[in-house]
Amino acid sequence: MATFLFPSSVSSSPSQKRNLYTAVLMDLVRGSSDAIDALKLFSDLVVVNCTNSDLPGFMAFDAHVGDTSCQLRAGMLLSLISFHRTCSGAYAKPEKSPLGLWLDETLVALERLRTEAKKACSRLTQERVHPSKLGFGEKNDTVEGILNTLGWSEPVSNFAPEPKFAQTQKDSKDNIITVTEILPSTSQLEDPIICQRLGSTRGLSEMYRMLTSALARLSRYSTPKVETQHSAPRMMSDYEKVFPSVTYKAAKSDAHSPQRTSSVIKVETSLSIPTDSRAEPLESNGLLATTWDLHDSRVLVRYIVYTYILSKYKCFCRLQDVVGARIDLDAPGNYGFELIRNNLALSNINYKHPKIPGRTVIEIRNLQAWISNFSCAWLQAIASPAMTQSGLGRLLARTTQKSPKNLTVMPTYVGYLLLRELWAKNRETIVMISRRFCDQGFHTNFFLARLEFIESDGEKCQDSSYTLGQHVVWRVQQVKPETLLNSPDQANPHIIGMGVSIDGSYPDYMAASSPTSSRKQTHDCHDCPNNLVHISDMLNANHDRLALAFFAHHKHYSFPLGKDISEADFVADHMREEVPSLAEHRQKSVNESESLGTATSLRVFEWQHILLESKARIVKRVAAQKDAMPVSADIPVFYPQE
Repeated sequence: MATFLFPSSVSSSPSQKRNLYTAVLMDLVRGSSDAIDALKLFSDLVVVNCTNSDLPGFMAFDAHVGDTSCQLRAGMLLSLISFHRTCSGAYAKPEKSPLGLWLDETLVALERLRTEAKKACSRLTQERVHPSKLGFGEKNDTVEGILNTLGWSEPVSNFAPEPKFAQTQKDSKDNIITVTEILPSTSQLEDPIICQRLGSTRGLSEMYRMLTSALARLSRYSTPKVETQHSAPRMMSDYEKVFPSVTYKAAKSDAHSPQRTSSVIKVETSLSIPTDSRAEPLESNGLLATTWDLHDSRVLVRYIVYTYILSKYKCFCRLQDVVGARIDLDAPGNYGFELIRNNLALSNINYKHPKIPGRTVIEIRNLQAWISNFSCAWLQAIASPAMTQSGLGRLLARTTQKSPKNLTVMPTYVGYLLLRELWAKNRETIVMISRRFCDQGFHTNFFLARLEFIESDGEKCQDSSYTLGQHVVWRVQQVKPETLLNSPDQANPHIIGMGVSIDGSYPDYMAASSPTSSRKQTHDCHDCPNNLVHISDMLNANHDRLALAFFAHHKHYSFPLGKDISEADFVADHMREEVPSLAEHRQKSVNESESLGTATSLRVFEWQHILLESKARIVKRVAAQKDAMPVSADIPVFYPQE
């Protein structure tokens, strides 16, 4: 289990009886193997900037969490990759950056653990060595105790770049310092070679402006002091000054919250300098506190490994009357057993068969709970600049709910509004993929959509007729798959928005895409009148209103709030109290969804799945898939050689 190696909880694991030692060892072998694959892939994609389109790609981290918020993971992963590419790209050899060195150290430790766990299994079952002679408990032992015996200790690092200081004043007690060189200059950011090393030219100038502005504002409030005889403590990074750390803690429900087992989440933000990364983490409902701190290796490794596992064992399928995702709960156990089969003697009656039902369920739920909590921390972080100017921050806090399975979830519509603002601010380009059903099958069409604010004299236009007063425009153009395949920026990830279109409703789409339908196959006629009309509709649609209508019509939560409680009324009541115009704008979007061709009508575009991937990989993956289901990573299963 990945949660044995990188715990999602601050509580100790229960004691394991001797006859379960082989099950624990199998979990460690499988968990370390998945972690190795995840970290190697992350290193290839983020540190090495590998452009090999045959790799599983960024979609290997497209986790199924169960909160109907795939769009959040795409946004989070893009933020995380941009940040770490910038940090590691500042080094002549990115693989020698703190991130690269930590990845190497962690991979070595994981490979050593996997080897030792397999050896221990062989000695226990095949050689019948007594557990005490290997250092395990004679009758029982904790997972932590078994890991210590095998020599495992999680490598911890801090990825904050070393700032350069200039001494400006001295007195008898201390030195007053100011940061004079943390960021590259504007001219450096415009240099195409440096931009390529940083991973992307998108939004870098805007990022520089934001960071320098934040640095100037915050420097008025405090000046760090450094003892002359000691090395400088880690300074608050510029990223942290723009996006402060966010930690979630459970709070009692207020009078406006539904009376049930789930609780409203109190959001605490802090602009204080973080403590040392090796300090004990905070606790939040038994989970490790999921602070959005990209400098902390403990946060990074959990996000990488957890999302990889929740993607690797995920599959899209038809669930009753909808298309959805689920985790194959048998696959992890089957994979673990194959990894350890040659080191196991099933004839040894002192140990149970290692494939024990229920163990995978516990692991998956823990991974999903942590990722959902981390997703909310990220949403709160990107909302922080607006929190002091509006009631949006309070709205987020008061509508965040905890599910019976311990998922922490913010309303889907409110979360999308934050993404919309972020993507428009960064002028993000979205690769839109539309599967259009005609009478003879379906067509796959590709579009590029760039989001941006309408500005006047360099400032965003504020117009109350638009949602949150933000006039966002989507500039959409059709693109051929060959153009995407030959695009020069194949190392860079892009937001991928997949959707479907049909002259009808969602049940009509389900019928057309069913395995027994005559329309389930592709229709490759380029002059199909039905598809040509669809392309024209896509190019002429108001995609900002269309996306707002889709998410306004979408369920807020993936679980019921409680008996006789309407989630729509619950969220709308809080909207009216905190952001009065928002409830009206949402209802307006709901009302116009059918005329726009989404949600109740799929005439133009029904959003189906959002993920992150490079242009060439997504084209190849879509081409390899013969049905109209959302795509997922093709992650091969590697069996290490003995």
